[in-house]
Amino acid sequence: MEGSFDDPNNPHWTPPGVISSQQAVNRINSYDVLMELSVVNMEEKGFPAAQYIHTALTNHKHVVTANKGPVAFHYKSLKKVAQDNNCILRFESAVMDGAPIFCLKRAGLRSLNIRGLQGLLNSTSTYVFQRMGQGLTLENALTEAQEMGIAEADPSKDLNGHDSACKLAALANVFMDADLSPDSIRIHHHLHDIKKNAMLAGGDVRMVSSIFRTKSGLLQPTVDLKNVEKMPPFNSVSGTGACLTIYSDLMAPISIMQHAPTLSDTAFGVLEDLYEVWRFHQNSKF
Repeated sequence: MEGSFDDPNNPHWTPPGVISSQQAVNRINSYDVLMELSVVNMEEKGFPAAQYIHTALTNHKHVVTANKGPVAFHYKSLKKVAQDNNCILRFESAVMDGAPIFCLKRAGLRSLNIRGLQGLLNSTSTYVFQRMGQGLTLENALTEAQEMGIAEADPSKDLNGHDSACKLAALANVFMDADLSPDSIRIHHHLHDIKKNAMLAGGDVRMVSSIFRTKSGLLQPTVDLKNVEKMPPFNSVSGTGACLTIYSDLMAPISIMQHAPTLSDTAFGVLEDLYEVWRFHQNSKF
């Protein structure tokens, strides 16, 4: 975990008896679920969202978030607080816009030993690289993506691999009990690599996020540019699609693909998480 929720040196920590306006909202008792839907802040290691979530769980409130930062930087600590307070912590929309990934780990893959994860996790880079392979410059491809609403005004985190590293850390922490931070993931490319490789590979270059456990138990997480022409199922992902492949000890690789997700997909993931909280309440009545 990066930082401590009770560390006075944490700029988002508040002394006992003194609450910020944001924490005051979390400490009101007239709610059941905190919905945390802020934008990830990687520079602040997932804060302040992680602090809001920690405060809510400490006060016996369930939490639903679409923010990958707290899961990428603080999952182990937040999971323990949720368990200690008999609370639900859900974050299905944190990676791949609400596609059923994290719930698959909880419900369908509990008895598997997950040995590796590999995926195309950043839709902006996938779209931009594909368009560059079709002849557009990086600048023109980015402008097109921004006009479509799939790229931020500052797309640097998408292209430099930091967004992919954050998502990979979140996945590894949940699926492999990794306790990783995005800062510990090696990113093997730079902007000049993108300009050179994406245009030479005919649209087949993608930003591939990978983590595998060695026989000695060490984790090897990386984000790198790869030619996926001969890497199924990644070679069939196009546009703003995404894909995750899960490697385990007992089953053949399992791949989850997503085609042209929209904000509706993200909203569905949040609603599905809320339904889980409601179902938890219903079951606890009996």
